[in-house]
Amino acid sequence: MEVRLAVATAVSPNSTNVTLPVDVSERAKQLCVNLSNMCEQTLRYAIEADEGRRGARENA
Repeated sequence: MEVRLAVATAVSPNSTNVTLPVDVSERAKQLCVNLSNMCEQTLRYAIEADEGRRGARENA
């Protein structure tokens, strides 16, 4: 079974559905992890890393 969550950020009125395995969702809930913030921070990091790799390739 999977849990579907809607994630919204303060800067955008858009929401995004995220599907997580139940064990991950339950453990995050037990640890009081703010899933919206965690998703946003992790995605920002991944985007910056990808943009950095692309920039390095283009400038090589």
